[in-house]
Amino acid sequence: MEKLLIQIYYQTNTDLANYYGIFSKGKWNIPNYWDKPCEICGAVGCATYHGFYTRHAVDPMTGFSVNDFPVMRFLCNRVGYKFKSVHRTFSLLPSELIPFRKLSLEYMMQSVLIRVKRKLSLFKSLDAISNELCFLSLDIAFVHESALLDHVDIMTLAANRLWKFSELFSEFPGFPSDSDNQILLQFLEYCQNYRSARDESIRGPPGLAWDYYNLNKNHGRFGAFLFGRPSQKRVRSIRI
Repeated sequence: MEKLLIQIYYQTNTDLANYYGIFSKGKWNIPNYWDKPCEICGAVGCATYHGFYTRHAVDPMTGFSVNDFPVMRFLCNRVGYKFKSVHRTFSLLPSELIPFRKLSLEYMMQSVLIRVKRKLSLFKSLDAISNELCFLSLDIAFVHESALLDHVDIMTLAANRLWKFSELFSEFPGFPSDSDNQILLQFLEYCQNYRSARDESIRGPPGLAWDYYNLNKNHGRFGAFLFGRPSQKRVRSIRI
């Protein structure tokens, strides 16, 4: 049986640097799945802590950059399902990050907003991003054309996803239909001003990503990431 991994959005209620510092000292409060459902099989008291893996994480806006950012893993002990999932473990990805990208979600959103809102050329956008969003002493090699275009694609896909399930958000304004740039701008401004309905202290795109994930999960759409996609899908299963 393959031991594949799925990702779950995780709210740390702090920033990446603080989470990293507390976890590195061994003082982070590891989630307890003995009193809540396992993310794979749904049984209470099933999932157990299974260590962590590390990845790059960079937030240019705060000057945070590490190559050993910890992402917690949990093991499903196959307590409560009728179908044997190919997944054995799941990881808890902080909502300030997205799958397969090292840069913070807030930075990606702000970089695209600079270009779209000011209607800048690609090269002028890069200059503005470098001057206004990057506070790292190291070489900011991630400020380049392909990175910015990748961020634009991520935000455009997210705008389309949010529009598709806009009924989940009672105050969602809807998108104008006159141009793609206007649709993207309205989405970015919505992200920028968003406060989580679950916790108003969580703001911006991480708050929207967190609410989107949970609202879709409550409506039977497991693993619905607004930005990016989890590494595996839960739906793959075989009968025992």
